[in-house]
Amino acid sequence: MLQPGGRAILQVPYSEKLQSTLEEPQINDPVKQSYLFGQKDHVRIYNLGDYVSRLRQSGFIVEIIPYAALEEYYFLAIQEKECFLKILKPATA
Repeated sequence: MLQPGGRAILQVPYSEKLQSTLEEPQINDPVKQSYLFGQKDHVRIYNLGDYVSRLRQSGFIVEIIPYAALEEYYFLAIQEKECFLKILKPATA
């Protein structure tokens, strides 16, 4: 739940290199999940554009902030070269 006007920081596996989201929602094999998704409890890795699109289709406002614009926050262990997604639920939602 996110109240209208609320902000979210969502950590999900995504890749800017994938052509499309790789997912198997019904998978229940920790070895295969580790191989495909890098972690035994994951069921997908999003294509970044697809992830942003899904958030927007759900009614969120999404701003992609490039890594270079986050320099003042590098000390907070931001993943090198990874963008930040500023996610907002509209106040009128």
